Amino acid sequence: MKKVVNSVYPEVEPSSDKAYRLSEAAASLIPCGSSVFKSLFSSPHEKRLEVWIDAVTEAINELIEVHHKEFIELQGNEQFVDFVLGLSTTAVRSSCTHKMQYLKTAIIHSAIHPMDSKDEYLFYLSLLDSFSAAKIRVLSLVGTENGVILQGYDHYEILKQFSDYEEKCPIYKYALNSLLSDEFVSVSHAEQGCVYRLSLVGQSLLRLVEK
Repeated sequence: MKKVVNSVYPEVEPSSDKAYRLSEAAASLIPCGSSVFKSLFSSPHEKRLEVWIDAVTEAINELIEVHHKEFIELQGNEQFVDFVLGLSTTAVRSSCTHKMQYLKTAIIHSAIHPMDSKDEYLFYLSLLDSFSAAKIRVLSLVGTENGVILQGYDHYEILKQFSDYEEKCPIYKYALNSLLSDEFVSVSHAEQGCVYRLSLVGQSLLRLVEK
């Protein structure tokens, strides 16, 4: 099967670009404002969209070459198409390289693993839109077959396995607390400490974004 080539570009200007145009117009009201603005920024949507289109093209080619999908089959796969369209909105709002990779992997899995209903996959699309890369990393950390067992009862101790924990300590703490609060991660007390496990939804989400 012939590989696809990136030739996608939006015909209708999205709201993020409209905001950019408005701010550019406002800058023009200030002497030299527009030229300074242009020298500092280019349209964020255009840059991120280019990166995302490349990621989607790579995902489609992987589906064709590795997973032996036909392009016409992908065109007719409603779940796959909805994932591409839905995650495109998510991708252009983020500058995080790690999240972009997670979203690309989710697109590949959406074409390989059909879910039971449209309601189910729209639910996971909504989760992917709201999940930061840090929350996904914490999910991955907890997502071992038997959970993670910690000595003692300080649940932040688990986060110290991240090499950048000291630098991003508040971010990882918030991510873990959020996952516990929303029951993506459960914690139970063992004889000498705590056991952390993913809920069924947490497991499904992790399978969607991990290679």
